[in-house]
Amino acid sequence: MPAHTTPYYTPEEKRSILDRIYFEMALGKSMLQVLREHPELPARANIHEWILNGGKEEQDKYGKAMEMRQEVLFDELREIAANPHIMESETTTSAADGTTVQTTRQDALGHRKLLVDTLKWSLARMNPRKYGDRVQTEDITEKPKTLVIKQAKK
Repeated sequence: MPAHTTPYYTPEEKRSILDRIYFEMALGKSMLQVLREHPELPARANIHEWILNGGKEEQDKYGKAMEMRQEVLFDELREIAANPHIMESETTTSAADGTTVQTTRQDALGHRKLLVDTLKWSLARMNPRKYGDRVQTEDITEKPKTLVIKQAKK
């Protein structure tokens, strides 16, 4: 088959492929990750076309897979924030009498902060209502005072 020809998929094959993708997305993977791990699957554009042309039911299935993915990512975010990640680093110094190697073990706090911030940012973009920053607006302008003028009696 020439490289430019898109293969034909039966409705059953499409259903199977989409269900497989949704399942892996519900485990926390992005569609891009799923397609990279499974090069035998169709191109991303084809998958998007199937979802868009699949009607409300198909779009709801995709939406549910995305919601489940967000829950997994949120759980990962909390786990990263709560648990230290100990990393070792080695420092080699040369002295006249020999070389010494010093091994340091410490929490990779900067790396964990980057991961947490990236996940927070991603989740806020995926679902701003649930994971976005709450912005409360308040009218702080003074209400105009009502001036009542009564005519004096003569």
